[in-house]
Amino acid sequence: MNLKNPTPEQNQQIQEAFFLHKNGQFAEATKQYQNLLLDLPEHPQLLSSLGLLNLQQGQYQAGLALFDQTLTIDPEQANVFCNRGIALTQLNRLLEAVTSYDQAIALYPEFALAYYNRGIVLHDLAEYDAALASFRAAIELNPDYTDAYNNQGITLQALNRITEAIASYNKALALRPSFAEAFFNRGHAHLAIKEFELALSDYKQSLALNPDDPELFYHLGDLFKTLKQPAQALTHFNQAIDLKPDYAEAYVGGGHLLFDKQSYKAALAYANLAIALTPDYPEAIHSQGCAFQGLKRLIDALASFTLAIHFKPDYALAYKNRGIVMHSLKQYENALEDYDHALRIQPDFAEAYNNRANTLRYMAKLEDAITDYDKAIACNPNFAVAYNNRAISLKDLHLFDDAFASYDRAIALKPDYADAYLCKSLQLLLLGDFKQGWPMYEWRWQAPALIDQNRPFSEPLWLGDQDIAGKTVLIHAEQGLGDTIQFCRYIQMFETMGATVILEVQPALHTLLGSLKGHFSLINKGESLPAFDLHCPMLSLPLAFKTTLDNIPAQIPYLGVDHKKKTVWQQRLGQKRLPRIGLVWSGSISHNNDYNRSIGPETLAPLLGLPLEFHCLQQEIRDDEVTTLKQISPIYLHNDYLGDFSDTAALVDEMDLIISVDTSIIHLAGALGKPVWILLSYSPDFRWLLDRDDSPWYPTATLYRQKTMGDWSALITQVTEQLTNHFL
Repeated sequence: MNLKNPTPEQNQQIQEAFFLHKNGQFAEATKQYQNLLLDLPEHPQLLSSLGLLNLQQGQYQAGLALFDQTLTIDPEQANVFCNRGIALTQLNRLLEAVTSYDQAIALYPEFALAYYNRGIVLHDLAEYDAALASFRAAIELNPDYTDAYNNQGITLQALNRITEAIASYNKALALRPSFAEAFFNRGHAHLAIKEFELALSDYKQSLALNPDDPELFYHLGDLFKTLKQPAQALTHFNQAIDLKPDYAEAYVGGGHLLFDKQSYKAALAYANLAIALTPDYPEAIHSQGCAFQGLKRLIDALASFTLAIHFKPDYALAYKNRGIVMHSLKQYENALEDYDHALRIQPDFAEAYNNRANTLRYMAKLEDAITDYDKAIACNPNFAVAYNNRAISLKDLHLFDDAFASYDRAIALKPDYADAYLCKSLQLLLLGDFKQGWPMYEWRWQAPALIDQNRPFSEPLWLGDQDIAGKTVLIHAEQGLGDTIQFCRYIQMFETMGATVILEVQPALHTLLGSLKGHFSLINKGESLPAFDLHCPMLSLPLAFKTTLDNIPAQIPYLGVDHKKKTVWQQRLGQKRLPRIGLVWSGSISHNNDYNRSIGPETLAPLLGLPLEFHCLQQEIRDDEVTTLKQISPIYLHNDYLGDFSDTAALVDEMDLIISVDTSIIHLAGALGKPVWILLSYSPDFRWLLDRDDSPWYPTATLYRQKTMGDWSALITQVTEQLTNHFL
């Protein structure tokens, strides 16, 4: 090598440049290096020092060029090969970086830093065993190398050797007790083996050493979420956002917590902020879809889940949740397709099997549903929800003993599982076991579907367990209109107990229930309540009065008709020439059992072909149903004239017979003492019991039951024959 030697003056300038560089005066050092290189263009130390300065300032390509130039002049410099490896790593040229570190080590076999840096690159290449060997070589050369112990722990964790990883972090922390990153990483390791309290302690110690690290706040938030401390979790996610306003992952984490709190608007806002920061972030888009789903904006939810899948085609959770939306939109085949896709991606996805089974149940494919529930349980033997859903399907198949066993297993797995207790109580009531059924039915107030209806009164709940003479008792409506009509019959029983009753009902029933026998004050739900001493929900009255099959209060009629409205209907209907049959074939589409109880009007064609006068008693008629009815047979529609239930009662009173599926109209007809034929599915509501054609609740009712699951046609044929025999 024949290089120009620097003059004494230049040597002095070189030392000054090194001093400026060492003391962080990068601009001055750069200028000094560049000036010296004009006269000493092949001075390797100047070239490598300027390369290092570029490296320190993030100018990796320029630094790499200078290192290459240095090595052309002097290829024996191990430090330059090491720095060259760093530049290549930053430029994501990882394989070349490994080669450069190998060259450094070949020149200087005891070069611990080169082994360490080489280990980092091998870890990034997922060559974990080779990375581990490199970190161990660095530690062997430098037993106090804390960073090497820390990164060795990270690599051991990647190999799922968690206990060894923790030991490596312990060594790093023993050497450097203030090593925040090692605490953080050891927290990850403890979390991986579900040592949650140790993980929490490590994260907190790391945070104490590094209080402005948003990532620490994020992981603490995630851990608090796992520990079911949502308030703490949300606080930490928000602190992460305060420190790093563009922290999209923290917005997603906070959004999930807000979704769990059913704060769907706030959850949507968090998801939208995450998407604004990272428009192609599938988890944020999925979180947006969940918030839309909670807000019942199903079409928007569908679009979000579809977009999340676009950005992440193997997103099993998004397929599963899109399947739930498809189910809610009654697109059952599409729902099944989405569940199948989720299961192809994740064959042990218990929730996808459970939801697939739910859809099959709604399609009346109960045996297939039970098979899928069994698969869900095989994937997750502690899946209480699947056991409960499986029990419902077994109940629908009239396999009651098996259903009870499945309910009991769900409860054993989750002793506070309100839905399982509620569903079991409904089966007990269906089987006529009122003694066990009514007390267990009180679990409804803890079930998600009804918890919002649980009124937080400060006044005590009355369930028949104390004397109420001289007391004022609030009886308040709950659930559907038919429930209120059925159970308001108990009000007159309070008179003999010396109590004053305030009856709170849905506004649509106010006028009708004004005809109820007994003395009470009537108030609309939503209005201010007067003072009272005790309260009782409407469907708790059978429990309070210790109702059995033998003592159901069934003195009918217990409701009456407004005579003015009756006159109006008589004039509107005109002179009767044929027997008048009131028909109801479907209830509200939003009812969770609508799939099981409603009939398409086309199924009624044999019935409507009889020479009788048919009148629709429904207030809600779907557009497609009107078209179908016009094609089948004339039927009188009165929905434009039906305001509240007192209007419907007056119309019902003009009928000779009411034929209805399980809706509020049958309760109205039964309470008015009108003949009513009730069309029941194979798996009916609890109040209709089993294997009988009469109802202890309504003496004028006749029950017609499906003999086969989903077979309405045979039932309509039977009713048509009975109607012919009765009137023709």
